[in-house]
Amino acid sequence: MTATLHLATGAASALFVQKYFPVKRNWIENAPKNFLFTADFINLNCVFVFFAGLLSHIFFDSFSHTEYSLQGQALMLLLCLEGFVTSLLVLFGQNSARFWLLVWGMIGAALPDALHFAGEYFNFEWFRIVHSLLHVYHGTIDLVLVGHFSEMVLVAVSIIYIRVQSA
Repeated sequence: MTATLHLATGAASALFVQKYFPVKRNWIENAPKNFLFTADFINLNCVFVFFAGLLSHIFFDSFSHTEYSLQGQALMLLLCLEGFVTSLLVLFGQNSARFWLLVWGMIGAALPDALHFAGEYFNFEWFRIVHSLLHVYHGTIDLVLVGHFSEMVLVAVSIIYIRVQSA
């Protein structure tokens, strides 16, 4: 799966699970202006959406899908470009609290593949082990092959969902 799909669906899952937050309060609308530097930066809700993003990665990677054909520095450049563009599309114009909610969902969704690349680059075996555990169901659902076109449709649906929910 593409980084764009994981980031967009991770952010969308963060918004989707809001109604299930264990801490009920109007924290999105009444967030302090400097949300990053408050005690609420890492609260239970952020942990909750982090795991929602992580689960979205595991869910979408379980379908048979095409992988990147690039390798090495070209792949890293493409991943950085995808991450930048997706972040702009998802995060631009969000209020402070919603911004961090979406960021934590995206971080959760990016973590499994980030562990893989960090494990390869820094030669950390335990990163590779955690990556393997998070990808235990990778490509196991052969119901449909998810190609790049269908991934982009899912990205568009996710970004539209985020924008509609954020309005």
